[in-house]
Amino acid sequence: MTIQHIQKEATIPHPVIMQD
Repeated sequence: MTIQHIQKEATIPHPVIMQD
């Protein structure tokens, strides 16, 4: 997963993103 993807998804609470 790219940093851009994480920053993009960071606007929406998403436990899966945090764990991954």
